[in-house]
Amino acid sequence: MAVLAALALAGALTGYGASEPVRAGPVTEATTADPPRTAAEMAAESGQQVLIPEKTTESSQTFANADGSFTLNQSTVPVRTKKDGAWVHLDATLERGGDGIIRPRATSIDMAFSGGGTGPLVTVVDDGAQLALSWPGTLPTPTVEGDRITYPNVYPDVDLLVTASTVSFTQVLVVKTPTAARLPQLRTLELPISAPGLTLRRSVGGGIDAVDKVGHAVFTSPKPTMWDSRGSGKVEPQEADRTEAPFEGDSVAAMPVEVTQATVTLTPSIALRDDPKTRYPLHIDPPFSGYRSGQAMINQHYPDTVTWNWTDTEGVGYQEFEPWSRKRLFFQFHVGHIAGAVIHGAKFSAYETWAGSCTPTEVQAWKTARFDATTTWNNGSGSSMWLERQSSVTAALGRNECTPNGGWLTFPVTDAVSERVGQQSNYVYLGLRAGDESNQFAWKRFKPEAQLSIIYNHPPSITKRSMAKPAAGCETTLSEFAVTGATNPLPAIEMSDQDAGQSLTAEFELWHVETNKRVWLASSAAQRVTGDFVPDRAFSNITPGHVYGWRARADDGMNASPWTSFCYFLVDTTKPGIPNIEFVTKPPYRSGSPITVRFTANSFDVVGYKYSISTDEVGNEILHGTSPTMTFTPQTFGYVSIRARSVDRAGHTSAEMALETILLDETGASGRWMIEEGSGTILADSSGRNRPLNTTAGVSWAHGNKWYVEKPDWAVVLNGSAGTAPSTALDIVDTSKNFSVATHVRVGSKSARQTAVSEDRPGRSSFTLGVWQQQNLDSDDSRKVIWAFTVVKPDGTEAVAKSPALPYRPQDWVHISGRYSENTRAISICVDTHCYPEIKIGTTPSDGNLPFRIGRGIEAGAASHYWLGLIDDVHLFPGFIAPATVGMLANGGNPL
Repeated sequence: MAVLAALALAGALTGYGASEPVRAGPVTEATTADPPRTAAEMAAESGQQVLIPEKTTESSQTFANADGSFTLNQSTVPVRTKKDGAWVHLDATLERGGDGIIRPRATSIDMAFSGGGTGPLVTVVDDGAQLALSWPGTLPTPTVEGDRITYPNVYPDVDLLVTASTVSFTQVLVVKTPTAARLPQLRTLELPISAPGLTLRRSVGGGIDAVDKVGHAVFTSPKPTMWDSRGSGKVEPQEADRTEAPFEGDSVAAMPVEVTQATVTLTPSIALRDDPKTRYPLHIDPPFSGYRSGQAMINQHYPDTVTWNWTDTEGVGYQEFEPWSRKRLFFQFHVGHIAGAVIHGAKFSAYETWAGSCTPTEVQAWKTARFDATTTWNNGSGSSMWLERQSSVTAALGRNECTPNGGWLTFPVTDAVSERVGQQSNYVYLGLRAGDESNQFAWKRFKPEAQLSIIYNHPPSITKRSMAKPAAGCETTLSEFAVTGATNPLPAIEMSDQDAGQSLTAEFELWHVETNKRVWLASSAAQRVTGDFVPDRAFSNITPGHVYGWRARADDGMNASPWTSFCYFLVDTTKPGIPNIEFVTKPPYRSGSPITVRFTANSFDVVGYKYSISTDEVGNEILHGTSPTMTFTPQTFGYVSIRARSVDRAGHTSAEMALETILLDETGASGRWMIEEGSGTILADSSGRNRPLNTTAGVSWAHGNKWYVEKPDWAVVLNGSAGTAPSTALDIVDTSKNFSVATHVRVGSKSARQTAVSEDRPGRSSFTLGVWQQQNLDSDDSRKVIWAFTVVKPDGTEAVAKSPALPYRPQDWVHISGRYSENTRAISICVDTHCYPEIKIGTTPSDGNLPFRIGRGIEAGAASHYWLGLIDDVHLFPGFIAPATVGMLANGGNPL
């Protein structure tokens, strides 16, 4: 084809076209009316091919087949385009618009041609990229016929012909006389060009590329040529047009081309112009001929000439007319998007338009090596290029006297396509050549629109393996086999499939490792690729203590994946022994100081431990390792208990629980007043801090709650109006930080608020612990008490943590504790062994700086809330005591 063609989009030249000659049988189009039904399912149900609309492109269509496979039909050139959201067939018929511009009806790229004047000769737009080519002068008003525009006498005896195709356009100057060939305007041709956002450059083959910012060729053109009219046309079809491409026998000459961002300059061949054998008209084909589809022709008569992306019919074989030629054709098809598929069949189709005689002759399809715009006869006709013959067809189509109009020849090429797809290649390269390249009657011509139909299927793949019940991973080496306690575990796999909508199944096998025998086989239910695939039953025939391996494969009804490697496991039904607990940190143990503990096993297969700190049962979290350590920092006072159970590889925990208890040292405690004197005015501090309390009038002695049987227990009695016992030391606890206070009390009959223990501070006690209110005092046997713990905030107000109104019987002893947490800025009260929810105070309490005391508090700067009743065993901690310590204190234990 003689061309000044629009550079086709690089995406279009790798087109995938649909192909009528290779599709057979009825076809249904999948819709989105019923989303759960896929094209693959519709095909299986109907027994017909179902078009997958979302996979349709300008040059390809994909169909789901009834047997579960898929068919990809593609063409070397686009065959459809989208208009108003719908696919329409291409139509290059030209029409003049109301603006005078000439446009084709439906083409793969937008093209607009000049209606005469000084505007661009042609403007092409594709995917947002634009290129405009102009004529160096004013164009005459053209005539339009079908797909051709004629601009007459652009120079004397020189016409400019433009022909539109469905994918591009061609341009040729028809020089009618030798005089016209010598016009100064034809010594060199300089054509204005514009390509915003693109870079124009010469291509490897001597043509021109327009590339984007990342170097991708958006528009392209082969090297320009010119030819005369000396060929007789005896080997061309009757409808052949010399203005589109040279006839066999025409003399052809390449033209050098130069390009800038604004101009394209080419120089016609003086040798061809001045050759006495040259016959007119002479045809000058400016640059940008062809679209980038991936086709090439090589001709032995012109062994160094490149014919890339030819756009008219081209020859295959040998012909001996004026002068002789021997030609072969190449075609490139994109297969990268089905990489890794199993190819069930592939057919290559080429349209024969002309035959050297009515006697059928052989034409062969070959698998070739990669070709490009530099491929010539010299570098592209040997065995390194023509790799393997695929198939052949014997035919004679296109001669009016025997088989007019021509027809499709179809060649099986399954081996070539399978190899390239299996190699994950982007393209498959095919070639056509005559069976007898010395027989002129074997000469044939073919259209550039070749087609390839591929029946394929991607086998599903397994992406993840695990044990579903109980949950575990997959161990693929015998040295690292998994261990489970379940005698009938259930495996699971996850799968993927590149071919959407197919129902998949999985097959599972279980093998005994020692005997290397399969002992179990099952399959999953069919489902689409969602969730886990599990067999229809759990493993069986398992003997505990032996190693087994399971594997799986996926199947989509057409192809199965390979078997996976084995996942190894052992069933263990025995429980591990009780662990050992060793305190790595040696005493003394102190609140606020880190303590490290090590766990060790009494069983060979222990892999971790569950443990707890001062709670009755271990938690679910596992500390992994055969002898791991754990470090914690107690923030409490008193006893700390560590409990642990060992965990083996099967997930079993030991039947027995190990227990070790330590006592935190008193160091750092603020005071401990056990009130054991029984007489006198001094209450000794047994914490070692030497912070005694001195009783005042209104304080006497009585027996305590008697939890020591070997000697009497004592308590102080306060009269509710004057009795108290302050410390001689000042500010013995920082109440702006973690602290706790606890005591045993027996309350007398007094409805007003009472304070058992407190710390003095100007204006209001920094904290108080005691009774907030008593109810039902008229009953000797039943009353209710609300217990309270308070701290003072920086604004002088109290924050109060209260218990509910709890039943109280006269003469009962009750243990009460108050706690402040610096971390949560919250206070809480505990009554006996129960601690009530924390109360957020939203700020840091104010610290008291005066004596600690029992028996009363301070409010509004005055002594208040005197205690009526008995007080015993007072503890003050510079830390937050845990519930376990509260319980121990309540039950008479000694945390210090």
